Amino acid sequence: MAALSLPADCRRIILVGGTFDPVHLAHVALPQAARVGANIPDAHLLYIPAARSPFKADSPRASDQDRVAMLKLALREVPNASIWTDEIDRASATNSPSYTIDTLRRLRTVIAPDTQLRLLIGADQAATFHKWREPRAILSFAPPLVMLRGADSATLLNSLRAAEFWNDQEMATWSASVVPTPLSPISSTLLRDLLAVASPVSEQELAASLDPAVLQYIRTQGLYRD
Repeated sequence: MAALSLPADCRRIILVGGTFDPVHLAHVALPQAARVGANIPDAHLLYIPAARSPFKADSPRASDQDRVAMLKLALREVPNASIWTDEIDRASATNSPSYTIDTLRRLRTVIAPDTQLRLLIGADQAATFHKWREPRAILSFAPPLVMLRGADSATLLNSLRAAEFWNDQEMATWSASVVPTPLSPISSTLLRDLLAVASPVSEQELAASLDPAVLQYIRTQGLYRD
């Protein structure tokens, strides 16, 4: 199992998953905003880069090593944050997709029993959460922390009810899990497209969306070139 670095007194963890291909400024800013918005400013942000999403046929463009290296650069000045590469390490050994429930079960075996977990997700992920593997088990391990990012909470809750999957108690959990966060237009897909071309416009957008050290790493390693 991958090494896990947490403060000795850590009792609250917010799990931040994603491919981070590449990691951009919103990946860093939004979890911090959610931590404050949920009134748990002491929670540790644990970033878990995914090896491969079960819902995506294509693999990340950058290698696992490069994505972790970029993530380390992006988080170098973020307080109370670290990276756990368990999904990447597990996938490299089994060549299988990453499932959140498996990660949570493994994490529970290496943290203090009284440590509280929250799973940070976007409103779009919440709307389809019932399609995840063992969604109710995930809620029992790590209640969600849903970033609205400009969306309306009533619309989100209506979409959850429309799934006809969640019971009243679970809907109450979802209702209490919503936290407003800033709306960000940054997209890793768009950034990959911009990195493939060279123009004054693309350079301006890249500089506004990526940590300078991350952008320098991408340039040095020649990542995302066509």
